[in-house]
Amino acid sequence: MANKKSSIKRIDVIKRNTFRNRQYYSNVNTFLKKFFLSLDEYKKRPNLLTLTRVIKNSSLLESKMDKEIKANILSKNWVAKKKSFLSLIKKKFIALEKYKKEPNIANLNRALLYLII
Repeated sequence: MANKKSSIKRIDVIKRNTFRNRQYYSNVNTFLKKFFLSLDEYKKRPNLLTLTRVIKNSSLLESKMDKEIKANILSKNWVAKKKSFLSLIKKKFIALEKYKKEPNIANLNRALLYLII
């Protein structure tokens, strides 16, 4: 147990910051789950409404991750990997939706490109 007043204060600050960081990290995990749930919903019922929900959830997730980079809670590298993965998934589903609307060779090639990756 700390005896000095300054060390007691420092311990309290560390506890407060740890609790705050856990909340931020928990929010990111919650938004990741929401994104993947909306993605599963789109796979079951592929329409424009569920696609917009997927895009909205991914943009919310990216903004949360950017805020946590600013607060030094998540590392830049981890967030960059997650964001690139999310953008790849978004591009894949948008390309598939474009092919469904206009089935031509250019849209088919774009959709197949993202399916391979």
